[in-house]
Amino acid sequence: MDLPVDILHWSLSILPVIVLAFLLIQLRWTAQQAGAFGIFVAAAIALFAFRTPFDTLAVAGAKGIWDAIFILLVIWPALLLYQIMDKSGGYEAMRQGITRLSKNELFIVVALGWVFTSFLQGIDGFGTPIAIVAPLLVAFGLKPVYAVAIPIIAHIWAKFYGTLCQRRGKSRPLGGAKPGHLMLGVSSAG
Repeated sequence: MDLPVDILHWSLSILPVIVLAFLLIQLRWTAQQAGAFGIFVAAAIALFAFRTPFDTLAVAGAKGIWDAIFILLVIWPALLLYQIMDKSGGYEAMRQGITRLSKNELFIVVALGWVFTSFLQGIDGFGTPIAIVAPLLVAFGLKPVYAVAIPIIAHIWAKFYGTLCQRRGKSRPLGGAKPGHLMLGVSSAG
């Protein structure tokens, strides 16, 4: 089935994201409530507007759950690390230790917000460096909006150079492909 490429189908495609943002920001629903409703909206649009077969939708949903398991195995330990650091006073201890090394605030912001974030992104991925570095920057006295924005920018910058651990698993299915074929695909995509 060929779907027309028009403003109606584009609007329907973005509608679940708009609904999710509206429920979270305007109505202040919890992430679980808004996410469940957003999935329902996306599935309804896929079934009725795009005429997606139910078995295709079921496989896509199962794949989404499967992929989420591995992402959660990275995010949950990062949140646990944040809670341990926060409750034990680890952020304050790190702040004191780092200020002993340098009193230059710009150096500290660049070292933590850019270099350390990029290092953590290369090791772990999934944006967990933001959850670790932003509280450190707040502990150094940065306004929260800057403490979040700086590691986000560094995180995006680091993603250009690849995430070592997590991306390796995604390339395993390509193990039988010849390098020339892979490079042809990469070069023609740009």
